[in-house]
Amino acid sequence: MNNSLGKIIFFSYCLLLMGTLLAPSSNIPKVEIIGFDKLAHVIVFGILSFLMLKFWFRNESDRKSISYTFYFSVSYGILLEILQRSSFSQREFDIFDLCANIIGAIAGITVFLIFKK
Repeated sequence: MNNSLGKIIFFSYCLLLMGTLLAPSSNIPKVEIIGFDKLAHVIVFGILSFLMLKFWFRNESDRKSISYTFYFSVSYGILLEILQRSSFSQREFDIFDLCANIIGAIAGITVFLIFKK
């Protein structure tokens, strides 16, 4: 795949993630499955990390690329959690969402490295 197209896919996913996580809570359907919200955070941040490694770096498996991917994903998760506290989103900062984001980032990197071999 063309590197430019891959970066467009990555940035589009970042924007989609931001729009979804900052949407007012009244616009989000309630799911009555215990832990579904945290599982969703793990999945979306796993995808974020996977896409970043896949489309952003030339040598995806080196430590520097993996570190940058982890730090970006965690920082992006922190930023989105802080922005959720803003008045327009009507949502709250949740430390457990942040933990799920970190687990997702690690999972995405792990899955990428498994499939890269």
